[in-house]
Amino acid sequence: MSIPDEKSRLRREMKIARSKLNPAERTRASLALGGLLRPFLREHPLQSVGVYLATPAEISLDPLIETLLAEGVEVSAPRINLQLNTMAFIRLHSLTEVQIGPWNLREPLGDEAVIPATVLVPGLAFNEQGHRLGMGAGWYDRTLTPEITTVGICYDWQIVPTVPTEDHDQRMNWIFSEQRQWGPF
Repeated sequence: MSIPDEKSRLRREMKIARSKLNPAERTRASLALGGLLRPFLREHPLQSVGVYLATPAEISLDPLIETLLAEGVEVSAPRINLQLNTMAFIRLHSLTEVQIGPWNLREPLGDEAVIPATVLVPGLAFNEQGHRLGMGAGWYDRTLTPEITTVGICYDWQIVPTVPTEDHDQRMNWIFSEQRQWGPF
């Protein structure tokens, strides 16, 4: 099986498994993840943190985002420009100052683009070596640079033995689930 075919197969599997989670499991995971991430983020430069605004199936970072904003940390979230085929991190001042963008995703309303020092990256699957399987469009792979500390975010069961990778796939520096962390890679 080719690498793109392996990626497609694993994406299907992970999306099905993720869709079976109930709201209580998602909430529990979100709170547990925040408890693990907060001490980690305190140890790393917090001048600027890029986050994602979760879909209903992903682990929500909303409680962590609220805490970071209350502490005065510069928080930004992705905005997709389909015409230019780009993703930029836009300063987020509040979780109420968002709009619905492509694929029904929440995006910041503002216009202040930033380059965050650390980015929390969603994914469908990760392995214990820092490899990530995203949704397949390559937005994060094209946007992240080696200067940015990347932290993959997932449910514990999304850690798999093998993630098929290609040259363009960005490896994470760290991975956090609601139960544990891996890294640095």
